[in-house]
Amino acid sequence: MSASPSEISGAFALPLLQRPAASDQLLGIHASSQTLSHLCLSFLALIQRLDIDFLPIAWHSALAGARRGGTAQLHQMAIDCQSAFAFKRFLLLRGEQGVKDWLILQTEVSVLGLPAVRGCKNIVAIEGVTWHI
Repeated sequence: MSASPSEISGAFALPLLQRPAASDQLLGIHASSQTLSHLCLSFLALIQRLDIDFLPIAWHSALAGARRGGTAQLHQMAIDCQSAFAFKRFLLLRGEQGVKDWLILQTEVSVLGLPAVRGCKNIVAIEGVTWHI
């Protein structure tokens, strides 16, 4: 990220899912009867259990500092001179790789949602989850 504010907060920006095709069914990664829709519901349950908010804000395509990783693009927006907000915008999640990406996302949120991790000043705080269409 380009800015270096003293405090950065973050949000996960997730795509809304379309009804999965038959080829998008899980292929033995967790349980063979699950679909991407089930993983999305599991993720929502995790967010609720960890008491992470849903935010009524969205990333903007013009945000500076876009970086691309394996499963997401990172965007940063300055709030003021002291703080910034980072959006982790996930790429389209389809097929077997999409299933793996959902599981990676759930693992990341599970770890970042732990009280010991949430209280650490050296780790970006999860402020919430947003949706993009």
